[in-house]
Amino acid sequence: MTQPTRDEAVATLDGLRHQVLTLLARVPEGQRTRTGIGGGDWSVKDLLGHLAHWESLAVEAIEAWGREARPQAEEYFAGGAEAIDAANAADVERKSGWDYEDVRTDADEVHERLLGAIRGMTDEDWHRTAPYPAERRNTMVSLVGSILGAPKAPFGHASAHLPDLEAFVSGLA
Repeated sequence: MTQPTRDEAVATLDGLRHQVLTLLARVPEGQRTRTGIGGGDWSVKDLLGHLAHWESLAVEAIEAWGREARPQAEEYFAGGAEAIDAANAADVERKSGWDYEDVRTDADEVHERLLGAIRGMTDEDWHRTAPYPAERRNTMVSLVGSILGAPKAPFGHASAHLPDLEAFVSGLA
């Protein structure tokens, strides 16, 4: 599979973020912490925080490779679905006391840091191989694309949540 360029990755991330924010803008202030996304326990605040969490893991991965260290996300991937679910639950719990505006501010800041980190790389950095033994996700683009990915959609993490978010927002009307 051809890996996306840095510009393509940024365009995907920005396009999906725009879709998420457009939907979130339709959620009345009093409904932002109401659970029910995907029929589950997450609110739109939790979903926004979740997306920011994985973007922060991508930023950490970029920084870790710069230090020639193994990023935290690799530990989650190595632990499989249970480790990923536990990381997601821990982050939702960590942000449970935050209000929506704090989560939104954090998400905005993390997103800008991520885009800045990707834009600040050279193409050589983007295709650089892992500074540690790695069979999968062995280049920067494949690692960051996986951290921010969905099935068969590198950098498409938000796309996996859009149908549930759309259904939640439609149900508010």
